[in-house]
Amino acid sequence: MRISITILPDSGQPIDEKYIKNFEANLKFVKGEEYIKQLAMLGMMYLQNAIAYDNKDLYLKARVLIKG
Repeated sequence: MRISITILPDSGQPIDEKYIKNFEANLKFVKGEEYIKQLAMLGMMYLQNAIAYDNKDLYLKARVLIKG
């Protein structure tokens, strides 16, 4: 089953934490350029939740993922 989400950090809408954890777990099966793309997407998901929840820890996690 595929789920579609919109990553828009300034929307104020959080992304379901279960979806993020599942996405993160599936990264171990991705290689090459697709891995980099999905890692950036994961960082943006954490950033969106950091903004939605005003959570500095999530922001720091997003920052690490986005910077690489």
